[in-house]
Amino acid sequence: MSDVDLLVGETVSEVRFGPSVRIVVDEGEHVEPALYVDVGRYTILEPPGMEREQDEAHPEALGPTLALVGKQVQTTSTEGAVLDLRFSDGSRLRFQPSGDFEAWQVVGGDPWGLVWCTTDGEVEASFRLDRLRDVPTLTAHLASILRAP
Repeated sequence: MSDVDLLVGETVSEVRFGPSVRIVVDEGEHVEPALYVDVGRYTILEPPGMEREQDEAHPEALGPTLALVGKQVQTTSTEGAVLDLRFSDGSRLRFQPSGDFEAWQVVGGDPWGLVWCTTDGEVEASFRLDRLRDVPTLTAHLASILRAP
């Protein structure tokens, strides 16, 4: 089980740029989306095996990332603090940890409000404050994490 499995089954609805890249999967009802991924430098692997570096410092090269709109997230992983997202068209995004900044964060979802990669290459998560009062849901989620291989 991944800390960001809540993305599985979600469809990319938009990609926002400036000052970082934001991949939105749930626009929600407010200015800030309900569920999204913020990233800096990353790699996109496109079928049939083409690999491209993507970086917010080079917006002219973000075409492959923009093409993710309408694609569904199939699998996720945060093993080794590398965020790995695989999509329905066979493409894949990989976000490596950075010692200089938090390389990625997933914001929104339930029960986590925020999952991110720290500068020391660890994955951290914080609960949504409104879910701390929902003990049965919180307990069930923690039990599922502890049972994961």
